[in-house]
Amino acid sequence: MNPLSQPTPSQRAFNWEEAKTRLARSAAAVADIDNLSDEQARTILETRARRLAQPPVQQPDASEVLDLVTFRLDGERFAIEARFVREMIHLQHVTPVPDVPDFLLGTTNLRGEVITVLDVRSFFGVPRGSSQDSPPALVLGESHVEFALFTDHVEEVSLFRTTDFFDATGAISALGREWVRGITKTGVILLDAKTLLSDPRLFVDEA
Repeated sequence: MNPLSQPTPSQRAFNWEEAKTRLARSAAAVADIDNLSDEQARTILETRARRLAQPPVQQPDASEVLDLVTFRLDGERFAIEARFVREMIHLQHVTPVPDVPDFLLGTTNLRGEVITVLDVRSFFGVPRGSSQDSPPALVLGESHVEFALFTDHVEEVSLFRTTDFFDATGAISALGREWVRGITKTGVILLDAKTLLSDPRLFVDEA
């Protein structure tokens, strides 16, 4: 799991009285150790004093953290908010639908419900390689299941900071750029699930 980037230190006033109390306790403990030289004791105290002088680490606000599912399409890495991913499935059987765009792979049965399976590689200029048997797919939806999104590989659920992502307007020139919220320095493309789930291009019956 990818770790969060280091949060900005808190700007709260430092509690010197508390630091002095803790330092006094440390000094008393060191004084009890007979085998330490004066120089060693002084080094320990100085190290502890510097540590105490460090302001406490402030935890990131919930609005700054993104819980994301990362996945791959060919060599490209994508991410989407976990709250829009209802489950991951393996596509055992996809029934083709005639006279539809090539990004609509067909339909599959999900516990008695027929859902559409989409492949958005063409929207991002990602080439289609040879498909594996039972490829993984992410079932997306907010209040209910909307469709399954084909992937080559689902990686993990990871925590990111909103500041990890930068504007991708100039980096994404494919048809799917409207679905992109940002991109990291390492090339992870964050998809905007709300925009994706409301794009009329993906709902053939409504076109």
